[in-house]
Amino acid sequence: MDTLFYEKCDLTAKAESFDEFYSLFEKELFSDIDIIYDYDNKYNSLRARDINYISSLFFNGCIENAKSLTQGGCDTAIASPMFIGITNLIDSLIVIKQFVFDEEMITMSELIKVLQADWVGYGDLRTLILRKGCFFGNDDDLSNGVARRLYASFYSYIKDKKNLFGYHWLIGDLLGYNEHHKWFGEKTRATPDGRHNGDPLKFGIGQSEGKDREGLAALLNSVARLDENTVSCGSTVTNFYLDKQLITKNNYFEKTVDMLETYFKNGGVHFQLTYVSKEDLLSAQKNPDDYRNLRVRVTGFSDYFVKLKRSIQDDIIERTVKNG
Repeated sequence: MDTLFYEKCDLTAKAESFDEFYSLFEKELFSDIDIIYDYDNKYNSLRARDINYISSLFFNGCIENAKSLTQGGCDTAIASPMFIGITNLIDSLIVIKQFVFDEEMITMSELIKVLQADWVGYGDLRTLILRKGCFFGNDDDLSNGVARRLYASFYSYIKDKKNLFGYHWLIGDLLGYNEHHKWFGEKTRATPDGRHNGDPLKFGIGQSEGKDREGLAALLNSVARLDENTVSCGSTVTNFYLDKQLITKNNYFEKTVDMLETYFKNGGVHFQLTYVSKEDLLSAQKNPDDYRNLRVRVTGFSDYFVKLKRSIQDDIIERTVKNG
């Protein structure tokens, strides 16, 4: 997306339909994933120098093959490179389809100009997009269709791909203890979803900033219907917030359990929830000594909130929006 709106904007401006634009986008996407694929193998070849004796005892095949887990010794494993910013990408594609081609509220040349100005001078347009955009997570035909198209593109690229140990590639989207979403965001210019130059990218395959307007059930439906080829089964995360009453009141709790069970039956593979109030989290930032026992889900792990880096704390607070 960055390449098309900044490096190859003359080519992008000539796209006369969303399909034509998407063809340009998919070409750049595959070019980027070629680089990721190469670096993933380079990373694993270096990681193979570490013989992990303890972990290898718990994975089938390592002893029989006389190889460490880090050297491809186990019988069953996945290769899961992390695609951070997927929701930004989906929402950007949606904005292009909706506002440029479907509703014709702005031309592609104008959108290029807006992004290169980092939205400065175009606050009204940005507000309109944020208010009226059919963003991912609202279980509507437009956003679901664009999201599924993107994952079909992922599948077409990786369906026959294996890493250097012979493990099939799958899509991951989480981050660990480091702020990759912030670091990559600092290097990524303004995007059509309303994001400014240098703003953090989103991670996981959820939604935030109030863009999931239709409630939690709609968000879970969108995620569950996202990937008909099931390539998003790598190290993936879906973050969301629950109002406390959905956990603490018995009649609501049973309904919440039924909703999450339906989510998995429909194709969902993961969720991690937070039901601490936004007010409590903000208070914990101001008065950390009073909240040293407050634990939250981060991404694939839990930790004490006050021990997290400020940017990760801010991300968790951004998630903490009532979804109805």
